[in-house]
Amino acid sequence: MYDKSNGTNLPNAPTWLDSKLIYSIYNGSCPEKFKKDDSVCSREISKKTCELFPEYTKATFDPNSNPENGTCSVVPRETLIAAWS
Repeated sequence: MYDKSNGTNLPNAPTWLDSKLIYSIYNGSCPEKFKKDDSVCSREISKKTCELFPEYTKATFDPNSNPENGTCSVVPRETLIAAWS
């Protein structure tokens, strides 16, 4: 995996690797194809895919009466950086 962190040090990250992974998981403020709405990033995806996000992203799944493709929400990258800095 390519390190996209540009050497950013996040001393309070759960692990050294997590401080690098958020720059690969997140494309800007949100993961790829997620939209930022207030203080959350969300996208319609399957529950199984939503559950693959690391625990620190605080991923939640709302089936919206469609258990196959509901809304997956995660915290924005800036929230993680602030907490881990």
